[in-house]
Amino acid sequence: MKATILRTILFALAPIINRAGRKSASFRREASKHDCVLQIRTKDNKIGRHFTFSAGKVQSASGIHPSPDVAIIFKNLDTALNVLRPDADMAFKVHAAKNFLMTLDGPDRLSNWALQLIQRATVEGFPMVKKWATAARAILRSPMAARC
Repeated sequence: MKATILRTILFALAPIINRAGRKSASFRREASKHDCVLQIRTKDNKIGRHFTFSAGKVQSASGIHPSPDVAIIFKNLDTALNVLRPDADMAFKVHAAKNFLMTLDGPDRLSNWALQLIQRATVEGFPMVKKWATAARAILRSPMAARC
């Protein structure tokens, strides 16, 4: 169940970023600053999706990219789900980074840019994200999720 939720979050990320670019000129300018490949995956490589940023647009594909410019690697599913939630607690994100529950590979300026872009896209109040966050919280609190 949690693996499916993470795959859904990663699948939705590209459309969320593209929508943010259509809605906000400042977001579009920020997204246009770098052309690169971002990989988001679990440490065991069981779940992963890569995102290709080009001219302010992003496309994504399932799987592990052979040579991404930046990689966000999560130690486990729970960490990935808690960090990538639109309503994620910043204290948990800092905890995850400081305790190596997540790692960043790649140049600092690209890593920082990618993290800020994802954060901005997921918290700027886009209705699709708010609806997703409400649904994800309900699913994660369900008795079935506790058994997974």
